[in-house]
Amino acid sequence: MSINSTTPTIILSLDRIYRLVNKFPAFTRPTIHVTGTNGKGSVTALVASILHETGLRVGRFNSPHLLHVRDSISIGLKPVSESRYFETRSIVDRANDEGDKGEEAPRASLFEALTVTAMRIFEEEAVDIAVIEVGMGGRLDSTNVLPEKGVVKVSAMTAVDVDHVQWLGSTPPEIAREKA
Repeated sequence: MSINSTTPTIILSLDRIYRLVNKFPAFTRPTIHVTGTNGKGSVTALVASILHETGLRVGRFNSPHLLHVRDSISIGLKPVSESRYFETRSIVDRANDEGDKGEEAPRASLFEALTVTAMRIFEEEAVDIAVIEVGMGGRLDSTNVLPEKGVVKVSAMTAVDVDHVQWLGSTPPEIAREKA
């Protein structure tokens, strides 16, 4: 899947991203994982800034990007370089287009491939801690491929409100259950 590919619909499943992420060495960076409806980006920016000021090398993944897709992935409060982003993204895209042992290619969505790209960059750059913002949210969000054991040190939820009702539910309690 090239960087300009699009997925026509949102398919809530972790199958594709698990097939893609499993083509790479395990993600081992200690992580803070932030979900919610409003304020996720502000919380991840604040947490990353605080941790950076303590001297830690911090990786941050947020969405959506502001100016360029690569600015959703930062290390040390600065977006990764174009060369670093495109080098890793091209490796992820190749893995996304190739099947293994007779299996079909993962064909992960753009956001799923971006999530794996961020994870690979953080792992390869050996950040001290990653601060990762959930995408749309929910138990089937791409960021939920983070290993359950030993990696996620803190999970946080910001305010929850009615959004993405076609995928997450129609009331705040339903949405909060899905996002938790």
